[in-house]
Amino acid sequence: MSRELEEFLGLINQAKKSETGYVDLTPAKEYLKNPKRSTEFMEEFLNLDLGYDSREFNITLPENPSVTKSIIATLVTKAAHRWEWRALSGFYAKQLEIAGLELKWDYPNYLINEESSDLERAALNVYSVMRYIAEDLWNDLGDQGSLHLTYVPDNVDGDHFGPASISESCTEYLLSPGFECQWINLTRGIVIDRVLESVEENWVFEEDWADDLSNEWNRVAVLLNGLASGEIENYNEKLVSEYIEAYADSDYYYETEMELVEFTYEGLRYKNLNQAQQMVLVSNLVLAHRNDMFLRHFGLTSHLLNLISIHPNTGGEVLEKIFSDEDETISRGKKLRDITSGGGSI
Repeated sequence: MSRELEEFLGLINQAKKSETGYVDLTPAKEYLKNPKRSTEFMEEFLNLDLGYDSREFNITLPENPSVTKSIIATLVTKAAHRWEWRALSGFYAKQLEIAGLELKWDYPNYLINEESSDLERAALNVYSVMRYIAEDLWNDLGDQGSLHLTYVPDNVDGDHFGPASISESCTEYLLSPGFECQWINLTRGIVIDRVLESVEENWVFEEDWADDLSNEWNRVAVLLNGLASGEIENYNEKLVSEYIEAYADSDYYYETEMELVEFTYEGLRYKNLNQAQQMVLVSNLVLAHRNDMFLRHFGLTSHLLNLISIHPNTGGEVLEKIFSDEDETISRGKKLRDITSGGGSI
């Protein structure tokens, strides 16, 4: 055990001995992200089992300016929570800044007209535009009916929006515009049956509630009990929904309907790329996929390549390159295209 690791564990133990009962891990986290920390220490840290506290430290280490790509790669394989995904994404955002790149909402020249030979730069090039490419293709393929898009409200982890195939995954989290998406319209409405099911399972109706109907809560309770018990059979669903909506405080009771609306992108769109540009784009995506753990492990590049596989404008030679790839997460695009070309959606 290195001296650094002993010092780090000492800070954790000291925090847990606090007389107040509050465990403040700040000193240990500051120690972890100090640029003076050695690679040997970081590698030792990765082998520790710190239980629940591991997540706190895993989201801290990417902030260390001295962290290596191999350390980041290991953190990627350990990441299982959105906080960890976000911290690793922040590491890449910092690398963009160092390389003089920025997030783009377009298909830049360096991605569609220039095949990269610099492996590290290739990954950063893709990272800089991956959300734009995803949103562009989601919009186009969703509008055509070959991609099944879903929207799932979540007041704990944040709303989920994207293709059903990656719903609530790290891929969706890192690519999705979420509620900020400008080309969907959401309609949220209460589902009375879900409310009544909850009433039947969880309520014990007090008879005296019906004795004082001047109290609004009592009126709602009597209404819900009547509906759940079947005593009230004929009712105006719209009026009842509006009346009880204020008392249904869980997302479970609601259903969100989503429709696509027309939206004009200012940047270039995939459907307007010629076959030569498509081929360069695919080559750069494949190169980045092969050489970057973040893009590969979280399914980011393979998802983009799968979308390109099912796009009707993708040229034959480009499809051949994708379908013949040795990585199954990429070549599975052939099966997906068979589904969509037959009128199905994924």
